[in-house]
Amino acid sequence: MNKLLVPRKVYLKYFLPLGKGKNDLMKRFIYKELPNGNVILNIKEIDRRIRMLAKYLVNKDVMIINRNKKYFYALKKFEEITGIKVYLGRFLPGTFTNYMSKNFKEPDAILVFDLINDKQAVREAYYMNIPIFALCNSISNPSKVDFIIPINNKSRKSIALFLYLLAREILYIKKVIKDYKEFKYNIEDFIEKKIVNTNIKI
Repeated sequence: MNKLLVPRKVYLKYFLPLGKGKNDLMKRFIYKELPNGNVILNIKEIDRRIRMLAKYLVNKDVMIINRNKKYFYALKKFEEITGIKVYLGRFLPGTFTNYMSKNFKEPDAILVFDLINDKQAVREAYYMNIPIFALCNSISNPSKVDFIIPINNKSRKSIALFLYLLAREILYIKKVIKDYKEFKYNIEDFIEKKIVNTNIKI
């Protein structure tokens, strides 16, 4: 059995396996329920699925979609490192269903970061039988999802760790790096730094 991509304590430090509440369809990914109603998702399963997702992204044309602005920085960093195009912002209706549209696309699969925010993309992909990969938290309803990545998708830190691991694994699979130690980025590189205004007027 391979060891985890990063130690368990790193997963916890960046809140990646943490959830609030649960949906029955996500029960199988829950490792532990806490007295306050929060849950801890199964870290080994998360780790395994990140590896599987990386292999798929290397070999297939996957359209990565996200309209949540707070993840734009991390996704742009991921795009810069891997060369994999990310579609940020509003998903245009008809992208998968209207072949006459200049924006028409036929990807092998899609990866969405939130089933609610990205519901138009999910709806069209489901209608067109395009496989749907999705980040799902503990209360998500993944009934239309073909491949679930159980993850806390409500936190910048969690998404930063997820994209860091995914980018590193993709470069490793592609043999751009021979060892994880050769990956020149760190998790914090995927987190946008707040700009502090030091121009104080008196």
